[in-house]
Amino acid sequence: MKDFQLMDLSDGNSLKLRCLDNSICFDASIQIIFCCENKEYVLLDDTLGYALSELKFHFFETETLELIPELLEVEIGKAQNEYYYCSAEDLPLEISAIREVNDRWIGSKYSCFESKNFSTWVYLLNGYIYLKITPLYSWHYDDEPEISYNDFMQNYKILYKKCLKSQEVHQCQEMIKKIIELMD
Repeated sequence: MKDFQLMDLSDGNSLKLRCLDNSICFDASIQIIFCCENKEYVLLDDTLGYALSELKFHFFETETLELIPELLEVEIGKAQNEYYYCSAEDLPLEISAIREVNDRWIGSKYSCFESKNFSTWVYLLNGYIYLKITPLYSWHYDDEPEISYNDFMQNYKILYKKCLKSQEVHQCQEMIKKIIELMD
């Protein structure tokens, strides 16, 4: 197991990539972990190839990630939960922030990755790159969710939001390049 520090955030939190396998290769099992206030939150549990693909897109092609106004008005994490819930329950998509374009939810391009409980967003707003981590209702992972959707939404609270400094983005870009160089 090996940890790679993707970002040391200026507020004392961090984002790291943990390689769970002995080799660093495309199919290696990894986790992306957000470290905050002495707690670790798993933001992604997948392969290294998938993680690098998403990280490269969200941290090297940010000019394509300008957040659309509809998602500012509603809050992107809430809109995602509403979209998933309406889609699963076969309910109409009435709010413009949960509409689809070409059979995809309009906010999906800002989603860097998802885990059972969290969505991680990277987007551009007024020329600044933002990192946001929001709770995700886990109905699609559990046969019997621990909490109802309505209770979940009533207690919904953003886990983390930060306007990233240029050195934080640069550190992440450099670590992505380093991991790619280390791949078998």
